[in-house]
Amino acid sequence: MASKLGGVGLLAASLALFSCSDKDPEPAPLLEDCIGENCKPIAGPGGNNNPGNGSGGSGGGSDLEDVTTTVLGTIHATTDSSFLVGTVYVGPSTVKAYGADGAIIETDSMAGQFIIEDVAAGPNWFALEEQHVQRTLLPTLQPVFVDPDEPETVLVGVDEQIFLSTLDLMVPTQIPVSGTAHAILFFRRESNEPIPGVSLKSWGSADAVAYDATPSYEVADPPDEGATGALGTVLLVNVPAVPYPGSLVDIQFQEEDGETKVVSIRIASNYVTRAAVIVE
Repeated sequence: MASKLGGVGLLAASLALFSCSDKDPEPAPLLEDCIGENCKPIAGPGGNNNPGNGSGGSGGGSDLEDVTTTVLGTIHATTDSSFLVGTVYVGPSTVKAYGADGAIIETDSMAGQFIIEDVAAGPNWFALEEQHVQRTLLPTLQPVFVDPDEPETVLVGVDEQIFLSTLDLMVPTQIPVSGTAHAILFFRRESNEPIPGVSLKSWGSADAVAYDATPSYEVADPPDEGATGALGTVLLVNVPAVPYPGSLVDIQFQEEDGETKVVSIRIASNYVTRAAVIVE
């Protein structure tokens, strides 16, 4: 789940999202859920926040993979097309994560809160699935760095109608294909500063790559001739994928006048992956 090259990591998708109340949706960085070499080390047995090249993604791929803990969490939902601002989501949902042996464990949320036991410490991937028949959130994947000494996190669901409206405003209009995956990637410095000028060099065979161009997104054709704007955000649309728990795909990118780097993200069919890529 970490980069194949130094200086790149994944920050849990709770990045810059969460308000203290419905009336105060101010972003706040949550670097404690960071994954990769630029993140703070965690305490506990075998503490090591560098999970290598991500090749062992099924169980989290951490030196702490034999350590488990109970994670307490809150659920939020995005509220605008930046996918950075949100509010607490209180509807019924299912939360899934990896256990120590790579098995999928799950629990149900209640009033926007959840408790999930026997979660593998270290780098992990959490899934959020809404339980309503008439859903409002897309099934969402996000990376979480599980610290056994501070086992708390925030999971973020992507509002389905906002996501579809965002695709509809793209030129050309993008239509989600059943069975594919999507991804929202936020390129950030360790300080949480967005990185403009990031261009993808490989994109997991996505049908479309769209870069932020406030207030919307611009589809680049070819994708490597586009670049992130002020928000440092890239949307991948209709990426070939297998069912949950999915698989890892390498995303190669380059900063303006910078070296090419690679980060591995987890995708699954009919899910959207939401994660921040922390670049040194």
